[in-house]
Amino acid sequence: MPVINFGFTKINASRDKISSKAKMNVDDSIAIKEILSDVVKLGNDQKAINFVMEFNANYKQSDKVVASINIFSNITFLEKAKVIDEIMDNWKKKKPINAEVLASVHNIALRKSLVHALSLSDSLGLASPVMLPKISVKQATSAQKK
Repeated sequence: MPVINFGFTKINASRDKISSKAKMNVDDSIAIKEILSDVVKLGNDQKAINFVMEFNANYKQSDKVVASINIFSNITFLEKAKVIDEIMDNWKKKKPINAEVLASVHNIALRKSLVHALSLSDSLGLASPVMLPKISVKQATSAQKK
């Protein structure tokens, strides 16, 4: 299913007073908030669909949210009309949506949202919402030094 459009619709980040002594936990999530049919229709065999996504990263100290990052986005996909109709029917009936479609939508939204969340967390002086790789230096043993 090809992506024909991606865009952020709302970005919000806030921070309250944070204690330097208390442990900080970061809980992040991503979810489909809504699925909308799009007016784009190419012939009789293809339609577009919009997934409204929400990414949240909540920073907690002592079970109190002290900072948060919320990012909303739209992802537009183009697919065969039959597949789009099935997704819309399942969404309306609160039935599971095709796992491949869900994985694709979530991966795109997560990748794009995390890039912005990383920048926002840095601007607010917060920890990264995801673990970043670190480079470490191995200590040479005495046998290696000789």
